[in-house]
Amino acid sequence: MEKILAVAALALFLCRPAVATTARELRELRGSAFKAYQGKDWPAFFEAQKRVVQAARIPRELYQLACAAALAGDKSAALRALEDFADQDTFLDAANDGDLASLRGEPRYEKALRRIAYSRAARGTTPTAAELPRADLDAATGAVKARHDSPAKGALADLRVFDGAAYASDGFGGGVYRVTSKGFEKLSDDFASPQTPAMHGGELLVPDYTLGLAVLDLGTRKVRWLEAPKGFPLTGIDGTALAGDDLYIVQNGLDPVRVVKLTLDRRNRIVKAALVQKGGDLPDPTHAVIHDGALWFIARSGWQGFGKNGFQPGPPPLLKRVPLR
Repeated sequence: MEKILAVAALALFLCRPAVATTARELRELRGSAFKAYQGKDWPAFFEAQKRVVQAARIPRELYQLACAAALAGDKSAALRALEDFADQDTFLDAANDGDLASLRGEPRYEKALRRIAYSRAARGTTPTAAELPRADLDAATGAVKARHDSPAKGALADLRVFDGAAYASDGFGGGVYRVTSKGFEKLSDDFASPQTPAMHGGELLVPDYTLGLAVLDLGTRKVRWLEAPKGFPLTGIDGTALAGDDLYIVQNGLDPVRVVKLTLDRRNRIVKAALVQKGGDLPDPTHAVIHDGALWFIARSGWQGFGKNGFQPGPPPLLKRVPLR
């Protein structure tokens, strides 16, 4: 009876949306789970990982929960968590993971493995507009109009302009800033690795590579995290583009990579999700814009060419153009 109650409690736990958290809080929770794992304290690892999933219900953490439960000897809970991970339509090599060895031979485990393996199947296609030569793309004159030095050490690598102000994300430091002629204004530092933002209904949509997709209220500065639709994880986003109520996201942090269309309501809740393309000719997709009635984004951007020996050039990047319907 106690076993049944424990599994039921875990099922209810997994069905709850993750609570909002900051990057600092998540790091602390992950640190506790990792410490227990290193010490091979499997019951403590299981309990700590449940707290991580409550804070960030994202694919990798769901998978880690399955591993934690299996190591702790709770097969029912491990199978439930692995099935929940399989629902995410993303791949991790569960078949060769020794942490899940105790599940081998279980029919539910084998079925979950088949679903996880199937997630790697390519789906959808996107037209290629052009191959881009590997050359510097400079502005017309190269003249510096203004310079605004970052108030924090980090990497302001993603920026977008709305209503005369630039919104910049610090992918290393976790801050999101508004930049005007007066300089930098910090809007939030609750993120782990914020990427290119979008603006919808007067609120800033901030994709976090690690945590998912958040809504930043520009008036109150409060951050709330959006619940991912089933089968559409919101981590690994490295490009956004908004067309009306449709937010297109480019995800190169999932296996396989993908481009997805999310439809938002007036309160910036996701009411519909649709796959544009997954896998196929989309290595290293990044960035996205809406222009001339189409979604444009880069594929084969070259990130996979960076290694220990520096950059090894591969095939030229692709510029994709998807007409909006």
